[in-house]
Amino acid sequence: MRTRFLLGVTVALAAVGLLGSCQLPTGEKDRDLTEVERALQDQVKTTTDVLTDPRLMSLHAHERFRDLIRRYATDAKGALVTPTEPGQPLVVTGVIRGKDGEALEGAVVYVFQTDAKGYYTPEKALDELRARLFAYLRTGRDGQYEFRAIRPGPYPEPFKIDGEERRIPEHIHLVITAKGYRQLVSQMFFEDDPLMRPAWAQENAKQHAFPVVAVVKDKEGVLRCRRDWVLEPE
Repeated sequence: MRTRFLLGVTVALAAVGLLGSCQLPTGEKDRDLTEVERALQDQVKTTTDVLTDPRLMSLHAHERFRDLIRRYATDAKGALVTPTEPGQPLVVTGVIRGKDGEALEGAVVYVFQTDAKGYYTPEKALDELRARLFAYLRTGRDGQYEFRAIRPGPYPEPFKIDGEERRIPEHIHLVITAKGYRQLVSQMFFEDDPLMRPAWAQENAKQHAFPVVAVVKDKEGVLRCRRDWVLEPE
């Protein structure tokens, strides 16, 4: 079964900062990128500070900006969204482990998703490589990670799959790397998403080992889910 939401080589390349050619902005945006790099180098700001600054959202599609976030990511906790991002607040937690069960320190978790409308970028709905909502996390000794986001929207338009038009369920993309382990490229779906009910959607998740996680709402109205990941040795 071939579907548009299966990850391929291009997403793996994006995770390591190899997006291909992308023209750097000029003028004010170029200066903004230089200021972002200086703030990260001097540890005046964290990558989460930068990613959640509404004034810098226009830089998120640019290769240099995304490479800076990747290179300076040091925290196991982060955020993909500003406090005013439209959508249901969502917090995802988990632990990265090796096959023998040990927590992996220094694992890099690249995560990206659509906005509440199902768009990766305002200009191009399915531009996964330059998703506006993204982050890089780096696990500590306990292997834990956590990120604050919003519940992603399903793709705005259906796809023809097996001769039928079908809506792609809500999902979050993750690419996880750690020294001495194979890169893990996956997606995470949600149990309560109505678009996950059809048999084809369930079979797709099962076939590709994409987890379908339970979502609970805490007393403050924030959605929460957990997913641990196991990496295979190289």
